Parts: sequence; C-alpha cells; structure tokens
Amino acid sequence: MLGQLLLTGLVIAGVYFYWRHQQKVEAGDDQQATPRRLRTPSPRQAPVPVKAFVIALVVTALLASAAYAIYDWHDKRTLLEVTVVNPVTGSREEYRVYKKDLQENAFTTRNGQHIRIASSERLEVRRTED
Repeated sequence: MLGQLLLTGLVIAGVYFYWRHQQKVEAGDDQQATPRRLRTPSPRQAPVPVKAFVIALVVTALLASAAYAIYDWHDKRTLLEVTVVNPVTGSREEYRVYKKDLQENAFTTRNGQHIRIASSERLEVRRTED
C-alpha cells in the first residue's frame, strides 16, 4: 500500500515538474518576443495554483490511506462467536475469535488456543454484541 502511495506521489510530482517546465518554456518564448517594458501579465492567463492542488491531493491521499488503515485495523479486531458443529455426533462447541484470526479451516481463539476444523465439520459465525 505504501508503495502505491509513493508511486502515485512520484507520478503527480513528475506531471507537476513537467507542467512547470512547459510554463517556463512558453514564458521564455513570450519574453523574447516582446521588450521588457511592454511585458504585462495577460488577463486571460490567471495563475493556476497547481502547487496548492498537488499538496491538497497528496494530503487527501494520505488522510484517505490513514482512514482506511484505521478502518481495517478496527474491522480485524471485530469479535466473532464461532460455533463448530460436528454432523456425526451433533455436538456444538462455541469459541470467541477475532476476525483476523479466522481462516478457512482453522482459527485461533482469544485465549490463544489454535483450533483446526475437519472437512466434515461446519462453522457457524456470528458477530458478538460486545
């Protein structure tokens, strides 16, 4: 995720510097064509706050990434109630598990107990109200 953010930032910075270079080239052509005292800013060319836009874009990306990381951390810490049902004996065993510790055929309880599930057993997963 951090690599994607850095890559996005590099692309944005590259476009910004390319745009600035193009502006300098165009401004250099205009300055050579007119004498110094006749140069006046054109009213149709308002300065574009590209630097502010790029900074706002980077800050927004960082805030969105931080918000997603916090949401992901909170979601993984969701407490689930897992019931293992054995179809042969009909027995039911209940465990409390964090969402991050639940896998397809195994899980680790809050107490650190590692449980492996047989292919014939069934899992029932419910969110707890805690």
